[in-house]
Amino acid sequence: MFQFGTFTGQEGTVTVPAIGGVAGICRSWTLRREEYGPNAGQFALHAVLSYFNKVLLTSDEFSKEIELIIKRDRTTKKVDKVRCRYRSLRFEEPQLWLEGVEVIPKQEELS
Repeated sequence: MFQFGTFTGQEGTVTVPAIGGVAGICRSWTLRREEYGPNAGQFALHAVLSYFNKVLLTSDEFSKEIELIIKRDRTTKKVDKVRCRYRSLRFEEPQLWLEGVEVIPKQEELS
């Protein structure tokens, strides 16, 4: 599924599973496969957040889970949900950058 170089979307969330909190909601995002250098084969994620909780996003105490929704077909409501693990996170209001992203696909139907 993820043989692309760059993919963009408009839906996604950043959560803190330990406390059940939402740390951010994506207004737009770009997921890009690194082709060269030490990160070759890994992904980088850049997101612009429409909502964010700065304390949760910047705290090293809490692990974050990122979920992106990739719409494949507007008529059937089929989507691919993608969870991301990452090596490093940088936040500068309202932008979020993740490096060393591991993409974990999960197919679901929207209700």
